Amino acid sequence: MQPLNGNIDFSTPQRQNSIAVILLFANNLRRWAAGLIPLFFIFSAGGPKGIFVAFILIGLGILALMGFIGFSIAQWQRFLFYVEDGHFVLEKGVLVKTKLDLPIERIQSIHLKRNLFHRLFNITSLEVDSAGSKGAELTINALDRKFAHALRDFLYAAKEEIQAEKQGERQEAEHAAPALGTEGESLAESFAAPGQAAEVKPILKLSAYEVLMVGLTENHLRTGFIALALLLSYGNQLMQYAEDKVDMYIKEGSEQIARMGFTVAVMGVVAFIVVSVLISLIRTFLNFFNFEATHTREVLNIRTGLLSIKEYQVPKRKIQSLQKSSNPLRKLLNIHTMVIAQATSDPTKASSVVIPGCKEDSLQTLYQEYMPETLGSSYATYRPHSFYRYRLMLFRTLFPSLGLLLAALFWTAWLYPILALYLPLSLLINWKYYQSVKLEMYDEGLCLYKGWLFPERVDIPLFKIQNIDLKQSIFQERRDLKSLIIHTASGGQTIPFLEQDHAHSLANLLLYKVERSNRKWM
Repeated sequence: MQPLNGNIDFSTPQRQNSIAVILLFANNLRRWAAGLIPLFFIFSAGGPKGIFVAFILIGLGILALMGFIGFSIAQWQRFLFYVEDGHFVLEKGVLVKTKLDLPIERIQSIHLKRNLFHRLFNITSLEVDSAGSKGAELTINALDRKFAHALRDFLYAAKEEIQAEKQGERQEAEHAAPALGTEGESLAESFAAPGQAAEVKPILKLSAYEVLMVGLTENHLRTGFIALALLLSYGNQLMQYAEDKVDMYIKEGSEQIARMGFTVAVMGVVAFIVVSVLISLIRTFLNFFNFEATHTREVLNIRTGLLSIKEYQVPKRKIQSLQKSSNPLRKLLNIHTMVIAQATSDPTKASSVVIPGCKEDSLQTLYQEYMPETLGSSYATYRPHSFYRYRLMLFRTLFPSLGLLLAALFWTAWLYPILALYLPLSLLINWKYYQSVKLEMYDEGLCLYKGWLFPERVDIPLFKIQNIDLKQSIFQERRDLKSLIIHTASGGQTIPFLEQDHAHSLANLLLYKVERSNRKWM
């Protein structure tokens, strides 16, 4: 490999920034503190003799701190990384040595992340994801920012160089077209070569006001219930801790609380809404402050975060689908959320990139750059059988309504107004939801639609499809219905309750188009 701009030779072993010693020390201290602190309190609680032992422990603790410092410095010195024969190599360990050898051509994405500590010392962490790994396969926690960007660009360019060479050798051996065909050119141009600036095209940049609008239009009920679940999970511990201290006050105020039952309930609902909105706003600003999305050749670049700044680069070939979603508040503001699903080897781990606050111009840019397969006019539409509508009404309207009715009869009459409101609204929402579910076919892609109040659209290129399942429950079998599940490397999408003939014909059509395509899914 050639040195980058003639300044950095990545074939020479490199170390992290010396600030990494502080991070290593903090990590070592955290591991041991959990066991040493309880010992200190146990011995110090044993009277004079216990105090004497505690002083001994303090002395040993000071020696341990000095040992931690020395051990952290040794860890920093033994942590080396370099490029050798098309591999990115990382060596680390003092007592137990570890060597990670990652082929550069397996690298899928490289992310840069900066928390408050990194920003204070103008450093960044670098994470490398590879094909087949369930998480970050290789992490370097403290690099100078300029060095980290140079290393990232060098690894990307080296990967494309290796792939281009292999493509050329394969074509030359087959006496085929020139060494770099259309696919090879798209790969080789994915990232700028060392020392070569790539054209940056803006997609979306959010101001503080736009981030505020995104936060105010979040799904506050979901946020509130998640926060409530976390609170309840620790509720028993908190109640046991405070039971003795507040028991007398509860007894004295129980009659007043009983008389103010309705007022307390209203105040609780208001407090729940206010806290939910505040949590949504805080989370949105932490995640999306100064959000910026740009397009560089075949790569999506994301920079976002308030306290912890994250920089992502998503190669176009790794994108499996685009998912556009909205809600009633965002419809009024004409903004949408775009979720870009990436290929992952671990379906249980999210590997999506979220682009919030998208307006029409940003959406069009994203579709043109990353999902041109679903632009234009569709030629076929598939919808669920009417039995799906009755199933929605049964499980989402009838059963909950019966539960509310029984609760109103045997518990409190306050639930009758709720039942009277829920029944017609649920019928309307589920009817509209059924009407919204459909699949549209294009020559090279498909779109899945669902949702009325919370509409979603998922776009998938046909060559990204990896598998198709047809499932049939007992109830579907009696009516000759099947659900079709389309699998990509980022997960599955379901088209429910299709007529059996339509499901089989659609599955055969999709498989036929996938087999005919010579495009690579990655």
